This record gives sequence, C-alpha cells and structure tokens, in this order.
Amino acid sequence: DTLAVGDGANDTAFEVVNPRGSHAVAVGIDQPVTVDVRGSVGYYCAGMNDGGNVTVHGSAGPGVAENMMSGSVVIEGDASQYAGRLISRLIQQKPAAVLGLATGSTPVPLYRDLIRQHREEGLDFSRVVTFNLDEYVGLSSIHPQSYRQFMQANLFDHINIPLTSTNVPDGRALDFELHCRQYEQKIHDSGGIDLQILGIDSDGPIAFNE
Repeated sequence: DTLAVGDGANDTAFEVVNPRGSHAVAVGIDQPVTVDVRGSVGYYCAGMNDGGNVTVHGSAGPGVAENMMSGSVVIEGDASQYAGRLISRLIQQKPAAVLGLATGSTPVPLYRDLIRQHREEGLDFSRVVTFNLDEYVGLSSIHPQSYRQFMQANLFDHINIPLTSTNVPDGRALDFELHCRQYEQKIHDSGGIDLQILGIDSDGPIAFNE
C-alpha cells in the first residue's frame, strides 16, 4: 500500500504513483501532493490547511476525498472508467446483476468502456439483466431513432448479453399504464435494480428531473 503525506517539510510538490491492486492514502498538509490511484483498490485523500492541496489522477477504485481547513482535493480522471469499474466489480460479485440503463450522450463513454472490458478483459454479461428507463411513444423497437436501437448500437450488439435479457419499454403498447405496471412488475420479479445509470445535463438536470 502507498502512503503519501505532504507536511511542509520542504517547499516542493511530490508525486506518488500507486501500485496496481493496492490502497492509496494521500494527505496534503501545507504542501501539495499528487497521487495516481489508477489501478488501486481504493483511496483516501485529504487536503489540510492553505497549500495542502491533493490532486488525484484517475479513479479506478472507490475512494474518499475530503477538504479540511482550507485545503483542497481535486480528482482528475475519467468518470466513465470509474463507473465502468464499479459495474465490473458488481458483475464479478453478482454475475446475474440487474442493471438500470439510460440513453443520451452521458452514458455513451461508459458503454464504450464496458465494451472494452468485455473484449479485452473478458467481462461476462451472459447472465446480466438490463432495464432501460424509457422509450419514445409511437416508435417501434426497430425504428432507427428508438432507444432500443440506440442501446443495440451503443452496447448490446457488442457484448455477450442475450437479447431476451435486455428490456426496453414498448413505445407502441396499446395500454401504456398497463404496460408500465407490467414493466415495474418484471423489474420486481428480477430482484430489483442493483445499479441504476442516469444521465445528467450540462445545466444540472438528472434523469429528466428539471
């Protein structure tokens, strides 16, 4: 494991590269610290006092960052890769995980990372079940502008998930209220959502909640 402490002993910043598979702890006290946590199991970083600034590169493991007494912690990394690792760990722990998925531009980098993990690292989706949030009313599942086709093009067609395990609401259901109740029941029967992906807009709305 790696421990990095900037304690004001000198006036130069220093950088620590954390070994893959270990834990990283970085504390900046009056002095800047840079720590690379890519590949780490987890990390704790704290910035204390003026000048005690910690810069975190990457975010492969779960972590805690605290700003204390005018210090600061800045995390610089790819959020999609961090989210991808969270999903990967979930699937490894629970191969039949139930994922709630979203469309739009926000999750696309995440889906690309999941595809990469499947191709390069053998991430197995064969028992995973997915439920999408929504679909356009009036569009069939084969319409090129439908969310079903979005998911096929951006994720499903590139991983080993059975088509029958992927669920997207029916935009041409005859009774939408009944269809939504049945969709909710199917989620319940599958054990509920283990992890839900939501989109966020540039001005703050999350999952269409303005």
